[in-house]
Amino acid sequence: MDEGIKELFRKEVRLLAELLVIIEEQIQNIIDQKIEDFSRNLQKMAGIAAEVAEVEKERYATTYGQDLSKEEDEIIAKLKEYVRKVREKNETLTLLLRQELAFNQFLQKNLLPEGNTSILDRQV
Repeated sequence: MDEGIKELFRKEVRLLAELLVIIEEQIQNIIDQKIEDFSRNLQKMAGIAAEVAEVEKERYATTYGQDLSKEEDEIIAKLKEYVRKVREKNETLTLLLRQELAFNQFLQKNLLPEGNTSILDRQV
C-alpha cells in the first residue's frame, strides 16, 4: 500500500477520534443539561461527519479492488475499532436524546393545562 493510501486511513482514524470525543461531550452535555454546549457541538459534529464521509469516499475509490497486505492490518484494525466505538457512543447518544424527549413530553403533558394546542403540546 502506498503512503497516500496509508495517509487516508490515518486521516479517517483522526477524524473518527475527534468525532468520538465530541459524541462523549454531547452525552455529558445531555446528562448535565447544558443545552448551549450541546447546540454548539452539533455544528462541530456535522462538520466532522461530513469530512469523514469525504475521506471515506476517497479512501474507497483509491483502494477499490486492492488486496491490502498484512503490514497494513494495524491501521485497518484501528479504523475498524474507531468505527465500532463511534457507532456505540452514537447509539448511546441517540437513546439519551430519546429519553430526554420522552421526559420533556411527559412534563409538558402533565404541567400544561388541558386543551392547550400550542407548539409545546405537540409530540416529537
